Amino acid sequence: MTPKHSPAPWSLNRGQLRDRDGNALASVPIPFPDGIGGPEDLANGQLMAAAPELLDALKEIYRLTAFTFSPDRRAVAVASLAGKALERAGIDPAAVIGGEVTP
Repeated sequence: MTPKHSPAPWSLNRGQLRDRDGNALASVPIPFPDGIGGPEDLANGQLMAAAPELLDALKEIYRLTAFTFSPDRRAVAVASLAGKALERAGIDPAAVIGGEVTP
């Protein structure tokens, strides 16, 4: 069974990463005068906020490339990378193909 993440979309506002319902998911140091955080911290927070959309895109890329019969090695390489990234996210790539994991 694939674990479900908090409802998307996620947002980053004043250093708080929140889900669709406004629940706090994480705090991110944000840059402000004489404070902690910097451009890299802000970029990390923005990446985290985009995670649900990135995951949906990754699932679709895997669906489109995993069982291609094309002799194009690039499609095979893309499917391999996408599958490994899904596994890292705790998602079974076979479940994506089988329709058990929805985008």
